[in-house]
Amino acid sequence: MKAISLIFLLMLFGSLPSQAEYRVFVLQLVNSKTNVVRQIQTTLDPEQYETYYPHSPDEKLTYVQTWRCRGRTDFLKPHCTPPQKPLTKAQN
Repeated sequence: MKAISLIFLLMLFGSLPSQAEYRVFVLQLVNSKTNVVRQIQTTLDPEQYETYYPHSPDEKLTYVQTWRCRGRTDFLKPHCTPPQKPLTKAQN
């Protein structure tokens, strides 16, 4: 039984190295009293962001854009840039 467990663990941890990915969200925070608009770039989705960073009732948080990045976000690395939109025939 130990041999089977050992083989399973070796197969599990000895496979190809995995690639980390994360998603970047652009959120917009609008204050209805002062009309101040802020855009926030974060790895938290809108629901998670509101849980970690509560805002005043006068502010409304909306989702603007998202994209996927390869790699890790540790050691305060900057987020990857958003992908470029392909040109349409009208833009050529």
